[in-house]
Amino acid sequence: MDAIPRPIFLIGLPGAGKTTLGRAVSRRLGIPFIDLDEAIVADAGMSVPEIFAAEGEAGFRQRESRILSALCHERAIIACGGGTPCVPQNMQLMRRAGTTVWLCAPLQLLAQRIASQPGQRPMFCNTDIDSKLAELYDKRRQHYAKADVQFDASRLDSLPQIESSVSQFITQVL
Repeated sequence: MDAIPRPIFLIGLPGAGKTTLGRAVSRRLGIPFIDLDEAIVADAGMSVPEIFAAEGEAGFRQRESRILSALCHERAIIACGGGTPCVPQNMQLMRRAGTTVWLCAPLQLLAQRIASQPGQRPMFCNTDIDSKLAELYDKRRQHYAKADVQFDASRLDSLPQIESSVSQFITQVL
């Protein structure tokens, strides 16, 4: 558990590999992995789409900020939702509490990853994935750019690539 003194927050667009890389790094280091969206769902007793339907984005973001604040004391790898760092107080909180890592990959690759998991990302149902990703990137990149570290997450599509990326992550971030 001494592998990291403070939490590591993974941020980036959908499909960047926050969950994939986060789980792999946590296994390798023997430290907890926390998916912020899963923590929000567990706390709310509703799915993310149900929270948005019942409380709107503002209600979801309030829940997200509250739970993020509670997790800032955990020595863990924390995969944040793509919009988490776009709330200014969230990014400030993460940077004070730990290390923020922006997982970057070409938009075309992210679109391929998202398309390979139909129905798993409601934001991309019934929409042009490429256009939606470009729109999100334009809105979010200024927030992601405030991360402490940028990490190339373009090689996470096979077990050997994941293992190689985990080793690179440990070397670059820790």
